[in-house]
Amino acid sequence: MTTRNLAVVVFDGVDAFHLTVPDLVLGGRNGELSGGYAIKLCGFTSGPVSTAQGFQIEPIFGLSDIAGSDVVIVPSWLSEIHEVPDSLSAALREAYENQAILVGFGLGAFVIAATGLLDGRRATTHWLWADAFSRRFPQVRLESEHLYISDENLITSAGNAASLDCCIQVYREHQGAEAASRLAKQLLTAPNRSGDQTQFVEKEIRHLQKADRLSETIEWARQTPEGRHTIQALADRAGLAPRTFTRQFQKRVGSPVKKWLIVQRLEHARRLLESSDMPIGAVATVVGFSDSLSLRQHFFTRFKTTPSQYRKSFRASL
Repeated sequence: MTTRNLAVVVFDGVDAFHLTVPDLVLGGRNGELSGGYAIKLCGFTSGPVSTAQGFQIEPIFGLSDIAGSDVVIVPSWLSEIHEVPDSLSAALREAYENQAILVGFGLGAFVIAATGLLDGRRATTHWLWADAFSRRFPQVRLESEHLYISDENLITSAGNAASLDCCIQVYREHQGAEAASRLAKQLLTAPNRSGDQTQFVEKEIRHLQKADRLSETIEWARQTPEGRHTIQALADRAGLAPRTFTRQFQKRVGSPVKKWLIVQRLEHARRLLESSDMPIGAVATVVGFSDSLSLRQHFFTRFKTTPSQYRKSFRASL
């Protein structure tokens, strides 16, 4: 097996978990299935660095080792607003020009994007930082629903668990799908996880600041998503003409009425799937869909999975 140089970028505040994942997956701890990677912890400043967990490490490799590696992993970053040193960006660009695979775990996607290499390409990051990423890098095609994305030797991922997916993808790029599948099986994870991070997002409930009839109507509709709410009925409850109601509703909530109602029903369905044994058809009725088919269609559109699959993954123990 060809030995490849794999650089892991280290910095003050780095999360120790992210440092260990490349070694766990690719560092030879799985016998012949992984290995083949000479893993180097590379700093871009002199001296020891402190991890987020409080202990120090002293990388013995530096920027030249980053630039000369076959794979470079940026294990998260300090924050979504922290600037990326020019020296690090230059080393990453040089590595990429030399055909290296660049990987960014979570906030590490910000570091890869700061090099300009992601311009016009697809990328992802954790959903918590998606808006900040889009504002800072509008030229990148952010697809934040994905757990990870590989585009032209540039791999970006969402949260902690998705860092495993990234490392398996690196192995797949070098060793092929069959070998990656065997490695994933030994790690007790899926070789190519289905679903996306939309399944894990806790949707924000907007706090309506004004205590008026419109706010009261919106909150009532949110609490009773199963109701056969029409725009006319909601407008009457708010004491507004339908056209005025729809305009003010969108301004207040940030979404059209019908789309918002579907989202509320889906969130209610999600909670029932997690906490009850209620049949899917009954869940559909309780949350206000006409039948189980309608629930499945809307559920799949939003969460990229079916109600049954979602329940298997997220069902709470009663």
